[in-house]
Amino acid sequence: MSQISVPTPTQSTLAAGPATQNTSSSRMKTRSATRKPKSGPSSDNALEYDLLLAKIIHYCHDYVPAAKLASAKRHQPNALKKPWVTERSQVATKHGKIKRNFVLDGNTWTLKQFDTVWECKDVSRSKSWIDAGNGVRIFYKENEKWRLFTQGFQADCRLLAREWGDNEKADALSLPNARTPQMIKSEAQQDMLQFKKKAGVNEKIKDGSPIFLHVCGALERIRAGKL
Repeated sequence: MSQISVPTPTQSTLAAGPATQNTSSSRMKTRSATRKPKSGPSSDNALEYDLLLAKIIHYCHDYVPAAKLASAKRHQPNALKKPWVTERSQVATKHGKIKRNFVLDGNTWTLKQFDTVWECKDVSRSKSWIDAGNGVRIFYKENEKWRLFTQGFQADCRLLAREWGDNEKADALSLPNARTPQMIKSEAQQDMLQFKKKAGVNEKIKDGSPIFLHVCGALERIRAGKL
């Protein structure tokens, strides 16, 4: 068993005892003053953005390419079991007061962080964001195929409305089952309600593509700890 030896004080050191003690005391005060307090976990270390993305991809699996879905399962095999919002993440982000801005690309299924909200709006072409919990705000960049489909659909509706108006003025509408612009609009509204029901979101949420609605549904469940 090793022993700790204590040096025997000499006459000179005993004589200088009070002065030495004062010096040691002042050094200790200086060290304690300059010593940095232990900090808790930083919000960057406490947040797993790959986990958040994997959870979103799992929920939106019907619209995600097979290779991307397989990659998410490989890199985050326990994504559906691990919570995104935890006590540690809440402490690190001051219960969501520390904000971070991301763009979720519906074409590549990637999550990219930006410094400002304005950058996110510009890149995503979206004016609003979705709360992901932990102070993370997600701007969704619409899938290009859906965007083109919507543009074509709206153009067709405008053309149909003009043709309907011209035919109505010419009194050329004699078929009782003719589809009016109002009927088409009503059908589109019913389709949107079905999209929202499938995505598991409230029907009062703003209209959007099936992918956007699924992203909203995913984040709602992730915040609540249900996904």
